[in-house]
Amino acid sequence: MVTTEQNLEEISLDKAIASADLVVMVTHKYRKMMASHRKFWDYEPMMLPTLAGFFALLMAVASLVVWFRKINQVSIPNNRIVFHSLMGIIIATGIYTWAGDANWVANTAATLAIIVGCLWFILWAQRRQSSAPPAVAVGGEILNFSAPDENGNTVELSSMHGNPFLLKFFRGHW
Repeated sequence: MVTTEQNLEEISLDKAIASADLVVMVTHKYRKMMASHRKFWDYEPMMLPTLAGFFALLMAVASLVVWFRKINQVSIPNNRIVFHSLMGIIIATGIYTWAGDANWVANTAATLAIIVGCLWFILWAQRRQSSAPPAVAVGGEILNFSAPDENGNTVELSSMHGNPFLLKFFRGHW
């Protein structure tokens, strides 16, 4: 067979087309193979917001457990910036879950976490305890006052000065 210049061009073109088909076929097989080895955040775009919702609820519960343990031990810290920061992060994570494409279970968890975080700040803003130092220090002299005794008679504290006595306050049962 005599090859002319035109035949050589046709053969080269056929080889190029076959080569391109081979590249497309290999690329397609590579993509199929890599699809089976995806990371969980590449595979399902709603997975990260879903995990964030559960993480927000877990952080909210853990923060409350630590807080109530500190209350039980009477060791609430004066500087509560760690708890405030955690509650802010919990609210932000819950909002991220709602903004993402999470399922209803994760959105429910995120809603509970947002409620806990918002209640934290609402209760903190409405706290009634004064942060002023007490009028009488422990071991200091008590201020004079008058109050009714069990019989309804008015008793002044200054009348008890010099005599041993037990001063007992009842908060009440309300």
